[in-house]
Amino acid sequence: MRRDPDAQTKLDEIVKDYGIVSDVPLLAFNCAPVEGLKEHKDGLICLAEGCYYACRKPKVMAQHWTFSHPNMFVPKEKHA
Repeated sequence: MRRDPDAQTKLDEIVKDYGIVSDVPLLAFNCAPVEGLKEHKDGLICLAEGCYYACRKPKVMAQHWTFSHPNMFVPKEKHA
Protein backbone atom coordinates (compact mmCIF):
# COMPACT_ATOMS: atom_id res chain seq x y z
CA MET A 1 0.00 0.00 0.00
CA ARG A 2 1.34 3.39 -0.97
CA ARG A 3 0.73 6.09 1.66
CA ASP A 4 0.80 9.76 0.83
CA PRO A 5 3.34 11.26 3.26
CA ASP A 6 1.44 14.58 3.13
CA ALA A 7 -1.98 13.05 3.95
CA GLN A 8 -2.07 14.26 7.56
CA THR A 9 -0.91 17.76 6.57
CA LYS A 10 -3.61 17.94 3.89
CA LEU A 11 -6.25 16.80 6.38
CA ASP A 12 -5.08 19.42 8.89
CA GLU A 13 -5.31 22.14 6.19
CA ILE A 14 -8.89 21.13 5.32
CA VAL A 15 -9.89 21.26 9.00
CA LYS A 16 -8.35 24.73 9.30
CA ASP A 17 -9.68 26.04 5.94
CA TYR A 18 -13.27 24.98 6.63
CA GLY A 19 -13.23 26.17 10.23
CA ILE A 20 -14.07 22.72 11.54
CA VAL A 21 -14.05 22.78 15.33
CA SER A 22 -14.32 19.59 17.30
CA ASP A 23 -13.45 18.32 20.76
CA VAL A 24 -12.99 14.90 19.21
CA PRO A 25 -9.41 14.28 18.05
CA LEU A 26 -9.27 13.49 14.35
CA LEU A 27 -7.52 10.27 13.45
CA ALA A 28 -4.60 10.19 11.06
CA PHE A 29 -5.49 9.13 7.53
CA ASN A 30 -4.19 5.62 7.07
CA CYS A 31 -6.74 3.56 5.17
CA ALA A 32 -6.05 1.69 2.01
CA PRO A 33 -7.77 2.72 -1.22
CA VAL A 34 -10.72 0.63 -2.39
CA GLU A 35 -9.50 -2.01 -4.80
CA GLY A 36 -10.64 -1.38 -8.36
CA LEU A 37 -11.29 2.36 -7.91
CA LYS A 38 -8.96 5.03 -9.23
CA GLU A 39 -6.97 6.72 -6.47
CA HIS A 40 -7.05 10.52 -6.47
CA LYS A 41 -4.58 12.65 -4.51
CA ASP A 42 -6.74 15.79 -4.54
CA GLY A 43 -9.85 14.57 -2.72
CA LEU A 44 -11.82 16.22 0.06
CA ILE A 45 -13.77 14.48 2.79
CA CYS A 46 -16.58 15.81 4.93
CA LEU A 47 -15.64 15.77 8.59
CA ALA A 48 -19.13 16.30 9.96
CA GLU A 49 -19.98 13.64 12.53
CA GLY A 50 -21.49 10.58 10.87
CA CYS A 51 -20.95 11.88 7.32
CA TYR A 52 -18.80 9.99 4.84
CA TYR A 53 -19.20 12.29 1.83
CA ALA A 54 -16.13 12.72 -0.39
CA CYS A 55 -15.52 14.73 -3.53
CA ARG A 56 -12.69 16.34 -5.48
CA LYS A 57 -13.73 19.99 -5.83
CA PRO A 58 -14.06 22.67 -3.13
CA LYS A 59 -17.19 24.07 -4.84
CA VAL A 60 -18.88 20.67 -4.64
CA MET A 61 -17.89 20.33 -0.96
CA ALA A 62 -19.34 23.79 -0.25
CA GLN A 63 -22.62 22.73 -1.89
CA HIS A 64 -22.63 19.53 0.16
CA TRP A 65 -22.16 21.51 3.41
CA THR A 66 -24.89 23.96 2.43
CA PHE A 67 -27.48 21.28 1.72
CA SER A 68 -26.47 18.48 4.08
CA HIS A 69 -25.29 20.46 7.10
CA PRO A 70 -27.22 23.76 6.99
CA ASN A 71 -26.73 24.49 10.71
CA MET A 72 -22.97 23.95 10.71
CA PHE A 73 -20.60 26.87 10.25
CA VAL A 74 -18.56 27.11 7.05
CA PRO A 75 -16.58 30.34 6.57
CA LYS A 76 -18.15 32.49 3.83
CA GLU A 77 -14.85 32.71 1.93
CA LYS A 78 -14.91 28.92 1.58
CA HIS A 79 -18.24 28.91 -0.25
CA ALA A 80 -17.17 28.41 -3.86
